[in-house]
Amino acid sequence: MKILFNCMVNSKGGAVQNAANFISCAVEDASISYMYVVSKEVAELLGEMGANSDKVVVVNHPLTGREVRKKVRSIEMDFKPDVVYTMAGPTYHRFCALHVLGVSDGYITHSPTSVFFMGRGLVEGLFFYVKTFLKRWISRLEGDFYIFQTHAAALGYCSKALLSRDRFAVVPNALGKSFFEYSPSLPVSK
Repeated sequence: MKILFNCMVNSKGGAVQNAANFISCAVEDASISYMYVVSKEVAELLGEMGANSDKVVVVNHPLTGREVRKKVRSIEMDFKPDVVYTMAGPTYHRFCALHVLGVSDGYITHSPTSVFFMGRGLVEGLFFYVKTFLKRWISRLEGDFYIFQTHAAALGYCSKALLSRDRFAVVPNALGKSFFEYSPSLPVSK
């Protein structure tokens, strides 16, 4: 099986860490042929982890220009994946292959409208709401199937984006390898 792993929009926090953790494990698995399209932030963390691979291609955010989308399209056409897996969408790019899109932004999936205005003025809250609404619909148009971290997120997204419930799966978040390593400097409770 050939999988194009896409994390080109992962640029902050947990999304970067999760993508790097996934890739660091996947590069050790010879049973699947991977190609990785990553953001510079994910590439930097992979370098720090020592998880380098010639299958990693660093690209800018797809909204920075048409050239980025052309490059990603070329990578997909050359690699010919069976499936594209995006860790955290939206991707702002429509893939030709079957596209499994992970959606982990709680604002996109299941936040009530009132949340967008908490601690914000009317204009700022409205702008945040419209931006999130657009991200939800863009992701809805990009994916063929969807992965969510919780059942509540999946049901909220399906309701808000009018997505059929047979097009998603729930896969709880995972822990990175560093969580399983013993550190003598940390106290161990008995």
